[in-house]
Amino acid sequence: MYNELRQVARRQLRRETPAHTLSATALVHEMYLRLLQQRQISAADRDSFLTVAAQTMRRILVDHARRRQRLKRGGDLQPISLDGNDPPALLDDREADEVLMLECVLGRLAELARH
Repeated sequence: MYNELRQVARRQLRRETPAHTLSATALVHEMYLRLLQQRQISAADRDSFLTVAAQTMRRILVDHARRRQRLKRGGDLQPISLDGNDPPALLDDREADEVLMLECVLGRLAELARH
């Protein structure tokens, strides 16, 4: 199952910039931690679980894009080190905007599909 989750993560990450630092393994681990925090995983079978996992991975990337947008507007200002050891950004501003727009469009499509 772990290898299948990593494949799902790789597909999610293919839509992102090739220069970002999040690996498929890190995305799977973050997804697992989120699902553990929810404590209510309702997946009837393997395919359902993979669907929930893919949606959770997408939310992780969207949440990161939202954080990036908030930071772009000056929110959460924090001191940074001057020694150059700060981790590189996961998404640049343009990519964060694209992820947020994609999330909005997917939400609208899901809404249309329900009707």
